[in-house]
Amino acid sequence: MYIETLHDRDGEIKACYCSDTLPASPDSPLFSMEGAPEGWEQARVNIDTLTAMEIESACSSAVETDPASGRPVIVRADRARYIMENFKIDTTASLTPGGGVRLPEGMKIRGLTRR
Repeated sequence: MYIETLHDRDGEIKACYCSDTLPASPDSPLFSMEGAPEGWEQARVNIDTLTAMEIESACSSAVETDPASGRPVIVRADRARYIMENFKIDTTASLTPGGGVRLPEGMKIRGLTRR
């Protein structure tokens, strides 16, 4: 699982896009925008397998009781929302991509840290 985030200096994720694969062209962003607000940056994060399993598990469909009607309803948590509520971007270190790895202009490779 990969995510691209728009985050502030403190690592607070302001926007998040999740994907199970990278774009066909590795130097293309998963999402694009016209400039970032001052002090914010766009980063790509490669999610490790155990964290990806946690995210998928937390975001699978579930049945809850509607408090108004008492009837069961199926709900599904959004992966991006789960990530934004439970993780921050680790801004203390910027990872260096290996040989042959291409990134969109100005994008960093970062890691996640738990809240």
